[in-house]
Amino acid sequence: MLASSCPGFICYAEKTHAGLIPYISNSKSPQAVMGSIVKQYLSRRIGIPPEKIYHISVMPCFDKKLEASRPDFFVEGLENVRETDCVISTGELQVLLREQNIDLRNLPEGPLEDE
Repeated sequence: MLASSCPGFICYAEKTHAGLIPYISNSKSPQAVMGSIVKQYLSRRIGIPPEKIYHISVMPCFDKKLEASRPDFFVEGLENVRETDCVISTGELQVLLREQNIDLRNLPEGPLEDE
């Protein structure tokens, strides 16, 4: 059995080594698990339908965008609702913060909410 949460490896295997596919674990990556939690568990807990939640993931690799766009990561029973709606890379986040003149080191501390 092979296991990888790297969408680049999965895509490579699918395109060049199809014989390996049955031996690759179908467990979800951390990004996909979080998408499931947000769109299924959290939506029920806070009483908001999954299609009304916009889930953004910040990931270090551009291949995570590919993963989020795959057809296997939709909310069960809702064919047009993705578990992760948008993925931005850490580099893209850095650019956004710089463009908005936001320095995380100088942000004021705030209280953490209990729930």
